[in-house]
Amino acid sequence: MQNILRNFKKPLDKLLATMYNVARYRKEVLMTENSRADYFKERRKERKAFYVEISREKMSKLEKILSTKKITKKEWLEEKIEEEK
Repeated sequence: MQNILRNFKKPLDKLLATMYNVARYRKEVLMTENSRADYFKERRKERKAFYVEISREKMSKLEKILSTKKITKKEWLEEKIEEEK
């Protein structure tokens, strides 16, 4: 890694090398603009966003509860949806 970074002159090059290594670690690959567009097109076929605004007070309470349970908001929502089935 150090040998690779020595060859880069610009901070952006170092950032891209770091992003590549993180992606490679996760078994992902960097995308070109075309493949990125295709990736998100396919992703939108399988997934849908869910967004609502609630009061800060309620969200703070929910976040505290979730942090004590050590689950994410996504995991919590998926559990609630499964309960409704």
